[in-house]
Amino acid sequence: MKLKKSHIIPLILLSWLLIAKPVCAEDNVSQDDHPMGYYIKQEQEQQASDESTSTDAAEVPSIRARSFAAAIPAANAPDILYSDNTSLPRKDAVDISSHQSWMVQADFNAIKAAGVKTVIIKLTEGTGYINPYASSQIQMAKSAGLNIAVYHYATLQGANSQDAGNSLAVQEANYFANTAKKLGLSTNIVMIMDCEQPYKDSSGKIIGPNPANVDWATAAAKFASQLKSQGYSNTIFYTSSSWLGTNTATCQMNYNTLGGAKKVWAAQYLYGTPSSNNLKNTQYGAWQYTSQMRFKGGTSNLLNNN
Repeated sequence: MKLKKSHIIPLILLSWLLIAKPVCAEDNVSQDDHPMGYYIKQEQEQQASDESTSTDAAEVPSIRARSFAAAIPAANAPDILYSDNTSLPRKDAVDISSHQSWMVQADFNAIKAAGVKTVIIKLTEGTGYINPYASSQIQMAKSAGLNIAVYHYATLQGANSQDAGNSLAVQEANYFANTAKKLGLSTNIVMIMDCEQPYKDSSGKIIGPNPANVDWATAAAKFASQLKSQGYSNTIFYTSSSWLGTNTATCQMNYNTLGGAKKVWAAQYLYGTPSSNNLKNTQYGAWQYTSQMRFKGGTSNLLNNN
């Protein structure tokens, strides 16, 4: 089912239905199964912390120097947002992965009743992981009357040059497309490339995009081109607002390389409570404004699994 323009151009909440602990709890995430936004939340929290402890702008290198240089306000967002808060921007979509294997049909029905229009389901990661719950999640979402989009968590693992990164992007696109075909997904479906994989230093601090020698936008364009050759021509790119810009020398995701700002889905949370009267990131096709929302009402299952 095609994700209509009206569903992605408005500012979208892509709220995880998290399991118990916060998104940054390393013990909840395996090395080959990252939920969407897993590193983005850590990166933005780290950026906010760095801004609050340093006033020397000269200390902040460009992304090309393995840093995230976007100006993200240091205000802290609430730990949890609630679905019945009418002052929030619309909650058009949520993303799920194997970490929401606990969801049953009643949960999908409940998020539809709460105003969610689309569920974005993780299919693959790299070239070796497939979400084992994707098929059942797709069927339950369809049964609830929800639109479906799918995403691939890109790694470009092992690339040491742009050519190698491009080649890996093509391999990952083939893996994503082949999995979508096996699941019987229409070629009209929105296919999302999740671009956030970072380098970390020995202490675990995020120091820049992985791989450092590869421009992610160039590789992402190759990814989309390969999907198109496989019949899937509706590709969107998900990434942190700190990766986005128009200067390839200073940002990882030059959205002009990707087909324009409306092809991008930007994640940015840390500026206080989001409001429908103060919308952010309106230049992009979609906006993820929180990584944590609790759906009130509906089912006890949703409330018990944050």
